[in-house]
Amino acid sequence: MRKAYVDNLRSFTVALVVVYHVIYMYNSILTAGVIGPIGEAAWLDALQYLLYPWFMLILFVVSGMCSRWYLQSHTGQRLCWRRRWRWAQPIRLSATGRITRSPRR
Repeated sequence: MRKAYVDNLRSFTVALVVVYHVIYMYNSILTAGVIGPIGEAAWLDALQYLLYPWFMLILFVVSGMCSRWYLQSHTGQRLCWRRRWRWAQPIRLSATGRITRSPRR
């Protein structure tokens, strides 16, 4: 059974990741792939450094919670098979040319 608060936490974390990457593109430290600062917004850099260590931790914790709940009603072998099947389908379809990134001309 799906738990709404886990889905909400996952959605909130994905939104944090998007915010982090937008701020990263406009931070004041110029590295490869960065557009550069827009005016004097040093507080955005502080927000970026505050967000960075948390979103991966939250995603790993949520993933572990979901795996634990799944394993309460299924075997470990079933979990491995299901995950392998979910990853194999896109790989198989893209290898056979049924899924392409851009239309062929």
